[in-house]
Amino acid sequence: NLSVGSISITGADPGDFSFGFNNCSTVTPTATCSFLVIFHPEPADHALRSATLTVNSNAAASPTSIAISGTALVGDGSLTPTTADFGDVRLGQTTASKTITFKATGTAPVAVDEVGLNGPDSGNFSRVANGCNSTTIPAGGTCQVVVNFTPSLVGELHGELKFATDAGNFYAQLSGNGINPVGSLTPASHDCGSVTLGDTSAAQAFTIQSTGDTPLEMSSGAILGDPGFVVDDPSGCTGSTLAPTQSCSFTAAFKPTGDAGSRSSTLTVGSNAGSLTSTLTGTATAVSVPPKAKLSLKAPKKVKKGKKLVVTTKVKGLSAGAIAGIVVAAKVSGPAKAPKKVKISSLGQGKTKTIKLKVPVKKSAKPGKKVTVTVTVTSGGKKLATARVKTKVTK
Repeated sequence: NLSVGSISITGADPGDFSFGFNNCSTVTPTATCSFLVIFHPEPADHALRSATLTVNSNAAASPTSIAISGTALVGDGSLTPTTADFGDVRLGQTTASKTITFKATGTAPVAVDEVGLNGPDSGNFSRVANGCNSTTIPAGGTCQVVVNFTPSLVGELHGELKFATDAGNFYAQLSGNGINPVGSLTPASHDCGSVTLGDTSAAQAFTIQSTGDTPLEMSSGAILGDPGFVVDDPSGCTGSTLAPTQSCSFTAAFKPTGDAGSRSSTLTVGSNAGSLTSTLTGTATAVSVPPKAKLSLKAPKKVKKGKKLVVTTKVKGLSAGAIAGIVVAAKVSGPAKAPKKVKISSLGQGKTKTIKLKVPVKKSAKPGKKVTVTVTVTSGGKKLATARVKTKVTK
């Protein structure tokens, strides 16, 4: 009979192997016995584990050694990224989301028990989506958690995303800066008044003041609307950063072009507190051009005493627009009386108005005497043209 003594496990990794059962003690000729060896790798820095199984007996070749080995499947993981900084965010505003990816980087699946938010300011961070909670990730596989940031406090805020797994805990650090910039632009509106096309109004000063708890950061100012309104900012006020309570100024003016009429635009200064705006208005007026007219007279060379001298008067408008309120008046020298004034309500450009002025010659006029008629055309009290004709008196 074969008497089996002790069976032992030695070698490099004996702790990773153990016996399940052993029914070997005395073995009769031609019979067999069996025992069970179990592989249960403990955490270590290498995957391949080995040991030596030694069987002691009364056989001549005792002890008998058997090499045993096994490969440990190791669960491990990594996070990408391990930090997520949301930058400067206004109080109450929510940022764009950031994605944290967990990857099972070992040779065994990883069970993710829970993904939690920790840290002193964790309430300012939110999990928008959680594809990792209570999930087993196969080796090489991934899952994702999406987070965003809504600050409720001013200053640096920190949180921690904790992935609790059977391969250990993994952490992603979260951060963001809560800011509370507030700014004002005064005046809130300004009327530049009436400005002749091509001229420039008086410059109006505008003041920007930082009234919040954190610096007011501005981008350059812009006019949204009519290009006739222009900004003059030589000191760079609209592109500066103002600490709380600080202020700066720039000017804007109205320099209309194009057609006459009312204009309106919005002066806008972009900032980290939103757009600061002011309404600009003004009226563009046409260039004042004096009205012009051409006057021509025609009369007979002789006129009988006691009759009426007819002076054919033609008034032609030469202005760019219509001339209103025209008065045609005549003065007479010699033995005759002046005719009544004639009024023309409106005369367009290039248009001609013909008037017959009748000048009464006195019955007592002596033949050979001269009658001089001087005609003057006015509008709004301003003389536009004048002309003169002379005639002799006959019997």
